[in-house]
Amino acid sequence: MFADDLLTATVSIADLQRMVDIVKAELDWLDMQVNVKKSKCMRIGKRFDVVVGNICLAGKTIQWVKEIKYLRLYITAATTFKCNLHYATLKFFGSLIGVR
Repeated sequence: MFADDLLTATVSIADLQRMVDIVKAELDWLDMQVNVKKSKCMRIGKRFDVVVGNICLAGKTIQWVKEIKYLRLYITAATTFKCNLHYATLKFFGSLIGVR
């Protein structure tokens, strides 16, 4: 059994690692797993582009990315919360002209 579409938000990288550890412990208790290959980390804020340490889950490193797809929404790393609407726009106009 797997949990899909889980999003955690924290104030610091250290808090993020603690949160990941808590989530892992709870999912282990529920006999569920996290697919580390599909897990991603991203920063939003003034220092969104600063290189930081790794976040580990079950001894594996979670990849840092500039964009995350969450519930069909593409969230982009930036100084403020931003979404990339390019993919939604393509699908919308594609549906208008019948392109799939």
